[in-house]
Amino acid sequence: ITPVAMYGTGTHNICRCSLYWDKKTKKAYLLIHHLVDQPEDKDYQLWATVDGKPVNVGIVQDNIRGRFIEMNNVPAGATAFSITLEKAGGNSLPTVDETYLQGSI
Repeated sequence: ITPVAMYGTGTHNICRCSLYWDKKTKKAYLLIHHLVDQPEDKDYQLWATVDGKPVNVGIVQDNIRGRFIEMNNVPAGATAFSITLEKAGGNSLPTVDETYLQGSI
């Protein structure tokens, strides 16, 4: 299991999250330490960076705080992870200026 410390970016520098990536099962486990509550019409979305490109991992159910959040189908070859705030239901590409957390392996 590969641990990844995720830190807040820009004006969101207070945000913190720990991610644990199990490459064998292709699952990641998120533990939110601090993340701003999302508006009702938005969702947080996890991205993996593979070959320099963002790959959607899925919507982060951030209402589960203080417990691990399981994310499935993390792509092989990821070198970094980020969490962005997107329209409800997620996006096909990340909204870069809405990046709240980032962490590199």
